[in-house]
Amino acid sequence: MKPIHQRLAYTLAILLAGCGGGGGGGGGGDSNTTTPALNTDLDLFAADPATGRAVSHIEYPGRPGFTGVQEIDRAKFAQYAGAYVGETGSFGLGKGAAKAFGDLLATVYHRAAFMYQAPRDIGIAVGADKSQTVVVQFGYETKGQSNASRYFGTYPGDNHTNITLVAASELPNPFPDIALSDFPLKTSYPVSVVSAEKSVLTVTSFIITEAG
Repeated sequence: MKPIHQRLAYTLAILLAGCGGGGGGGGGGDSNTTTPALNTDLDLFAADPATGRAVSHIEYPGRPGFTGVQEIDRAKFAQYAGAYVGETGSFGLGKGAAKAFGDLLATVYHRAAFMYQAPRDIGIAVGADKSQTVVVQFGYETKGQSNASRYFGTYPGDNHTNITLVAASELPNPFPDIALSDFPLKTSYPVSVVSAEKSVLTVTSFIITEAG
C-alpha cells in the first residue's frame, strides 16, 4: 500500500490538474483511479449551486440538479455501478481547489475519507459557482482494498512542513468541548494514524512544534 501522505499528494495533484490524471499501484495492491462516472456525478452538482444541498450529503427531490438522495444514488445515476460510494467536499472561496483541499486535510472526520482503505476509485469536481464548491467522491465497484498487515501511515508525516497551526472547523465538531469559534486558540493541526484493520495501537507521545 502506498504511504498515505503519498496518496494524499497524488489526490492533490489531480485537483491541481483540473480533475485529470490517473492512478498507480504500490506494493500492497493499492489502485486508486479517477473514474469518469464519479466525475460526471460531481459535475452535475458542483457546476450548479442551485441544487439546494443541505449541510449533510443528502439531496432533495424536486430541486434543481437533483440526481439522487444519497451519494450512491447520484453515482448510479452517472452510471457508476458501485457497491460503496463516499463523499466529502469544501469550498475554494476564490482561492481554488488547492485551498478547499487544504481545508479538508486540516480536519479530523473529512480527512479520514482520504485515509479510508477500501476505495479504489475517485471522482473530483470543482464548481463554477461563487463559492468554488469542490466535491470528492470515493468508491469501489465490487470489492474494497485492504491495508497490508505491515502497513502504518500517518498524516502529516514526520518532518512534514507548510501546514496550518490549527484544525479547520467541520460538522460534526470532533471536539465537542471546544466551540468552533475557539478552534484558532485551542486546537492544533490534527494528526491521523492508519494501520491494518484490527491492529492495536498505543500512542506513548508525540510532539507538534511551530516552525522557527
